[in-house]
Amino acid sequence: MYFNISQYSNDNSSQNRLAVRNFVCFAWSFILLTGCSQSGRPDADQDENPVNEVVLDEITVLIIGDEKVGPTIQRQWAARRDGKLKVLNKTQQEFESDDFALDDNIDVIIYPPALIGELVSRSRIAEIPRAVWSDTEQLNSKELLRHARSTSVRTGRSTWAVPLGSPQLVMFYRRDVLEELETSVPETWEEFDALVQNLRNTQTLSDGSGNNLPTAVGIPLKNGWAGRIFVSRVAAYVRARGKLSILFDRDSMEPLIETQPFVEALTNLKANLQDNNSDSSNWKTAKEIYLEMVNGRLAVALSWPSSQFTQSEDGSGFDQSKVIDAIEIARLPGSFRWFDGGDTGWAARDKMDSPHVDVIGFDGFIASVNQKSGHSLTAHEFLKWLPSKAISLTTMTESSRSGPFRASHLGDLTRWTGDAISPETSQQYGDVIRQINQESVAFVFPRIPGHSRYFNALDAAIEKCLRGEQEPLAALKEAAEKWREITTELDAKTQRANLRRDEGI
Repeated sequence: MYFNISQYSNDNSSQNRLAVRNFVCFAWSFILLTGCSQSGRPDADQDENPVNEVVLDEITVLIIGDEKVGPTIQRQWAARRDGKLKVLNKTQQEFESDDFALDDNIDVIIYPPALIGELVSRSRIAEIPRAVWSDTEQLNSKELLRHARSTSVRTGRSTWAVPLGSPQLVMFYRRDVLEELETSVPETWEEFDALVQNLRNTQTLSDGSGNNLPTAVGIPLKNGWAGRIFVSRVAAYVRARGKLSILFDRDSMEPLIETQPFVEALTNLKANLQDNNSDSSNWKTAKEIYLEMVNGRLAVALSWPSSQFTQSEDGSGFDQSKVIDAIEIARLPGSFRWFDGGDTGWAARDKMDSPHVDVIGFDGFIASVNQKSGHSLTAHEFLKWLPSKAISLTTMTESSRSGPFRASHLGDLTRWTGDAISPETSQQYGDVIRQINQESVAFVFPRIPGHSRYFNALDAAIEKCLRGEQEPLAALKEAAEKWREITTELDAKTQRANLRRDEGI
């Protein structure tokens, strides 16, 4: 800013000299008030989440699916931003039963990413303004991992949410077990099946010191996990670069789940389960599988590490003095072939492409502003603040349903993984997450209206097959028929448009 005072300089009168001094004082006061207070670069030791000059209203946040994180978020908002926050909680089932309703008094909703398409189609949430997404001091979207800043929060060409983290399903294995079996870490599902069969045929196994080693395999199947494991397995068979529509035909909304790759995936999944797994009373959740792994009872397991898995009110869970250094983590197996459909059938994957195709957004949290919020300015400030590095490490690590979503999180993973695995194994988890976010090819279960109904129908069919009540093809045909009924009820033309929007077409 420039001020022309030359008109005063040639006048030597005391009156004008006084005027000059007064004018200069005013000019410096104006600069201090308008310039210095708007410093664009905070000091190095300044809080990552500085309190700006926005006057914060009291807001209400609805959290879907996890009652534990609310009080921590509430305390941090009060301490760091001097803001008042009311927290409401609902289960996902309650929210869906209430027709995904968002009352006028709710300003922000924190929810699983699978519901984003439903909320957008019902005009429940508002698009994220550019000013929020381009915030560099708090949200800092450039530091978000690839799928956190795109796949999880976008539908169509618009961004509707900010990320709050998702876990990543991985494969745990005992290095000492694989060494005794003289085999390597399975890279494909065919190699995984061979390892499972090898372990099943091994009655007893011990290391060089005579210590018994586990031979059991842990695969979560309880509470919806049968469907998730099936989808995680079939992903590499049906997804490839440029191939988007993999569960539905994008033109007709006809289900594709009764085709060859799905039948093969379910047949092999059923085959590599132990005989007693046909009894669903023996099935376990991902948390239970993880605890069995870190407690030394499994040779191989599918789950993910979480500091919350080993915490329980009764003190059970895990003995911190018994960390098993031989436990390691690898990416889920993949496939070097995929089903191209049509006349070509199975095709070899391009040599430049990874055989792995990972499921994104099977769990986790994102946050959006209620379309009807009367405090959108404060709500948007909250959305910039909550995903920031320091705040997310304090708040979202309280949930086993969240996970690392910033590049900086990968340097301090123990806040997410806890102490039940070694620091080296924790870093392997970070390496897997980094690899997944370096690739564009991933699997996302269609986030369209009726998402839960489609998934639950598939999960029920998978469970029925694994319990031995139906053959794989028959089970998948039954699920496909239920999908057709859901699509007809919700209107096939509308669902087609929703599917194409979700796929970015």
